[in-house]
Amino acid sequence: MRDRTERADLARAWDLVAFLLGERRTSPGPVRPAVLRELARLHRLDTMLAQPRLTAVSPAEHVDEETWRGWQAARKAALAQVIARGPASRRALDRLFPLPVIVIKGCAAAELLYPSPADRSTGDLDVLVRMQDLAEALERLTDAGFSRHNAGDPSFDSPTSPERQLGSPELDLDLHQAFTHQARLPIDYDAVFARSLPWPAFAPNARLLAPEDAVVYQTVHAGCGELSVATAPALGLFDLRLMLARKGPFWGAAGGPALDLDAAVRRAAEWGAERMFYAVLSAASRIFPSLSPAASDAAEAVPMLIRTLLDRVIVDQASPPRLRAPPRAAVLVRKALLIRPAARLRLLRYRLPQVAAARRRRPAKARPMVV
Repeated sequence: MRDRTERADLARAWDLVAFLLGERRTSPGPVRPAVLRELARLHRLDTMLAQPRLTAVSPAEHVDEETWRGWQAARKAALAQVIARGPASRRALDRLFPLPVIVIKGCAAAELLYPSPADRSTGDLDVLVRMQDLAEALERLTDAGFSRHNAGDPSFDSPTSPERQLGSPELDLDLHQAFTHQARLPIDYDAVFARSLPWPAFAPNARLLAPEDAVVYQTVHAGCGELSVATAPALGLFDLRLMLARKGPFWGAAGGPALDLDAAVRRAAEWGAERMFYAVLSAASRIFPSLSPAASDAAEAVPMLIRTLLDRVIVDQASPPRLRAPPRAAVLVRKALLIRPAARLRLLRYRLPQVAAARRRRPAKARPMVV
């Protein structure tokens, strides 16, 4: 009974968010303020809900005063972070020059898709470098004062690890050589760089993903996070909403071509990510119905039986997005279903030695003394 009440409260809170963002015509009625505040905080929506150019109606008229003040404060704090982090981000890319660097995830979205960078909360700078440039990029950043987290770790610092995490007093930076493990998705990164677009306004060596790559990667990031609040908050689904609503140049002021959704569907299949593409768009369309046409297009690349399975096991369970991470067993099921069977086998072969090595490194438990 309690679980049913919590789900009903959460559903009304999501309906109110959708109403504020213009995805519903009518307000759902009273919503528990504590649930709404927690939803906005955990899914990192509080800063954007305080931006009048993103909301269809004034949230101040539909939420309690404490919630509204909190969202405004979050946006002011985000603006202060943007002002402090911007110069540091550009200096980091300057140290990587002339290596080509694709700015991905939150920074690119905040700068070019939102009315203001403060509208989209970002915790760090994520950049993609060519695999052959990874060692040099790490050396350059280390010489610039960045410290490496998890250095020498057999999992996080292995040659095949998708990213390295670094930090300085001014900036946290995730240096990617891949979007995810190649064992999971065999992506051609040479082609990704060849399609990428220059972003000289950010830095001379800065680049942006091609529109289709950006959209598919957005679903890959949420899919690899198993649509869980901890690793794939709904902020990423709102990014998708902005991407797919874009008219004209996809990256706005940075220029470039418009999005070709049919090409994005084909790109997802090329990457082996058609299941993620469909499941994430379907889950997003449950909150933002304007995404339903894109979800329908994505469905064409997935067999009916697989779509039904994804809907029942993943999309239905992840909609509306929860405030708690799913159980470990559910995470493992989502991991398996969101990739092709051959990729499951590759990923298992990749993971098993790591798991075995981790177990060998654990200190042995002392046996209880028998007296």
